[in-house]
Amino acid sequence: DVAKLVDFGLVHRTDVEVERSTTIVGTPLCMAPEQASAPHTVDGRGWQRVTLSQLPAELTRMARVANAQHNVEVDVREAVVTQLVLVAPGGVGTTALLVDQIEMHGPLPVRRAPRDTPLAGLSGAGRRGPRQSTAASLGSPPVVPRILQWQGEPFSLVKQLGFDAVLLSKPATAEQRQLARRTGLWIVCPSPLGTSLEPSATRPETSHQQTSDSPGTDQDAWSPLLASVLGGCGSEHELRQADQQLTCLDCSPRLPKRPAVAWPAGNPRGVSRLADVVVLECPLAGADLGPAEAAAWLNRQQRLARPGAQFWVSIDTHLPVQQVAQLATLENSRGRIVAPSLHDFIHWTSGALAAQPTGMVFLSDASLAGDDAETRRRAIALQLTNLRLELLEPRMASSKPVGTDRSSPAGLSPLVFKTERSHLLAPLISTPLDTSANGGPIAFLSAGASESVEAYQLTLAGAERLRAQRVTGGVRITTEHLPAEALILLTQDGVAFSRVERRLRQHATQAAALYRELLVLELAAAAEAIPQLAVELRQAVRADEAYQRAVLLRREADQRHAAGDVAGVCTRAEQGLAELDQAEVRLGAALLEQ
Repeated sequence: DVAKLVDFGLVHRTDVEVERSTTIVGTPLCMAPEQASAPHTVDGRGWQRVTLSQLPAELTRMARVANAQHNVEVDVREAVVTQLVLVAPGGVGTTALLVDQIEMHGPLPVRRAPRDTPLAGLSGAGRRGPRQSTAASLGSPPVVPRILQWQGEPFSLVKQLGFDAVLLSKPATAEQRQLARRTGLWIVCPSPLGTSLEPSATRPETSHQQTSDSPGTDQDAWSPLLASVLGGCGSEHELRQADQQLTCLDCSPRLPKRPAVAWPAGNPRGVSRLADVVVLECPLAGADLGPAEAAAWLNRQQRLARPGAQFWVSIDTHLPVQQVAQLATLENSRGRIVAPSLHDFIHWTSGALAAQPTGMVFLSDASLAGDDAETRRRAIALQLTNLRLELLEPRMASSKPVGTDRSSPAGLSPLVFKTERSHLLAPLISTPLDTSANGGPIAFLSAGASESVEAYQLTLAGAERLRAQRVTGGVRITTEHLPAEALILLTQDGVAFSRVERRLRQHATQAAALYRELLVLELAAAAEAIPQLAVELRQAVRADEAYQRAVLLRREADQRHAAGDVAGVCTRAEQGLAELDQAEVRLGAALLEQ
């Protein structure tokens, strides 16, 4: 924690040229031995001892000043000294400055050379220098990639669902790499090198007949590779093996230069020192966590890792296998995949945004290519979630969440992305909002917004202007209805809004068709589940009323579809889904009370 600097410090003398063994200036206590023993008169004005002490306290003070001046959050944990700069203003003429001795106490030895920006490999320059050529069909890597754990789905379906990459359990085969280039998908998979500079000759097959082959001699063969997955990193032995894998990746001329990704396995600090990207796990499926609680969980995980580390966030697309097995035992039936609702996916991804992830990994243990209703519901919900994330991606790349603004009613807290001329609010909704029960409109108070901003509610159906009023403390925005996927845009830049509106129009027809199909599937599931409830329970949670309202909204959506009203289709279908979600929330609360 203490760095001591001993130097000649001839900043007051311009007529002396210092020579280490002959010129005698400074104080005897700080002199070099051969100078202190010389029989000459000592000039006490030149020597100076500089001591840097209490560095943690000084670092905290400097971080506090930076936070106040630049409105940024500076993380001082595990800060290190990379350069020692000596500023010595001289006078007229030449000033020679020699440093005799530097003593530092407390620094830790560094085994590996410092790398470049961890995710620089995704933008053109990795930790091992500039990347090699990439297939033109793939273009630039996604800024915030959406990655699906592959379970044998056709790559064209994965791309259609809105994902940017697939996560493979084994190194990609030549056929998979060719398919990825044709469909415009990226690949995240283990390195074919392992801990050897030569590729493995054979690999065991998985349940999806995924085999690997030689990576070839041309780096273009592996151009779809987005990142390499390191092996297990839970123990010291596994960390050493992962370190060997990185060494092989650094030295191999066969593979393009890509970042290394690893799961923390209970050791986020050690893994973040080694890998370029750490995947944070937040098991939300089957857990009673809202988006705000999920954001707090992820932030705690980040604090356990190395400051400045890059993160991906993993999101479950169905109940974990263990819970599925428990349900099968309780129901005395065969286990089945239980998919979360669309609102669940939206809430979870919104909570994950607070961790400022540079990627999202959607975990799946079952294929999305099935024709059954449960699989189709899951696929549609993921596709709509990806459309919303695609709308958010430019903001995620150009800004970062800076906290939450005030809002009402309770259980609603918006995550704010700020740029120079606009604010984007992503509401974190703990439960589906019932506007008929909260007794008034939904309001947000955005601090720091300009008085001249226009407010818009963005959904996949389009943009709707909201009322914005300047009040004490900021700008107050009100709306009578807030869909689960809604975003609030505050901007005074007409060009930026036009760009957003154009993107919404591109996806509106597709979103309307998906919403209609999803509502039909949810109504079919509700019609099958409601009769199995006890009569008293059905009445207590108003299940039949919610079902009938959803049926009416579906009919209205069909009428709007026949009239060519795309926005009306999305709005009515979303309201029908919200009715069913609210009934499900009431049912869960009633079962807990029992």
